[in-house]
Amino acid sequence: RRVADFLLAAHLAGGRVLHGSRGGKGKIAGFLEDYAFLADALLDLADATGEKAYAERARGIASEMVRRFADPGAGGFFQTETPDSGKRGLLDLAKEYLDQVVPSPDAVAARVLLRLDRASAAPDLRRAADAALASAAPYARAFPSAATSWAILASATAAIPETRPAAATRGPVRVRVARRPGEVEVRFFLDGGWHVQSRNPSRPDLVPTRVTLRTPGAAEPAYPAAQDVIVAGERLSVYSGQFSVTAKAAGRGAVGVDVEFQSCDDSRCLAPVRLELEAPSLPEENR
Repeated sequence: RRVADFLLAAHLAGGRVLHGSRGGKGKIAGFLEDYAFLADALLDLADATGEKAYAERARGIASEMVRRFADPGAGGFFQTETPDSGKRGLLDLAKEYLDQVVPSPDAVAARVLLRLDRASAAPDLRRAADAALASAAPYARAFPSAATSWAILASATAAIPETRPAAATRGPVRVRVARRPGEVEVRFFLDGGWHVQSRNPSRPDLVPTRVTLRTPGAAEPAYPAAQDVIVAGERLSVYSGQFSVTAKAAGRGAVGVDVEFQSCDDSRCLAPVRLELEAPSLPEENR
């Protein structure tokens, strides 16, 4: 957080990302990699902390990135900003499609746009990402060993289902989402002897149970009261058995729901889980 807050304070000026700073003062117009890598890191930070403000800052940076660097004709992104004149010279046409010591800035830029579109539909950002994927394809086919970032991105994009399921099971935990007039319910069913951490765990290193609605204007979910239990001599704040998380959701249509948790018993914890579910739209008679 400290690094992110410093970069946002010192390296942003009027929507523009600055390449470097000295004494807390930013300088030098940023390159594509400055925008792409910063936005990607802010999205990771938002996912890790649950603080949506970082995701919103990433969305603003991404929008500026598209405006300043996108090639509207051939797709992809130039390494330098479009000049105020709108005309690029020969030295302004460089694009970096292939991975070097660090991943391709073009690939990271496309990944950022796809992540933002998946979080909350953004057709303009999705079109720019799709155009970047198409423009990179010839280079990825010609130099596959230097196009790992594109291969991973294309594979993940192809694997995204057109619709999310309404229920899923991971180990001892089953989760089901349902739409009701004015709200969404996320129902958890845990096998006996298992628990998940509450929304506010007893230690900061424990993985909280978190529900996020992927719809504009969604209210903060309401979580149930946690249970205090003693595990291996330590007091923990957990949920167990069956419980529900609810959130207000206006409108009639389906709502994407992201669910995160980590299931544990008295002797072990399984790997953290992230589910991408969808509460189906309301039947006609309930609208």
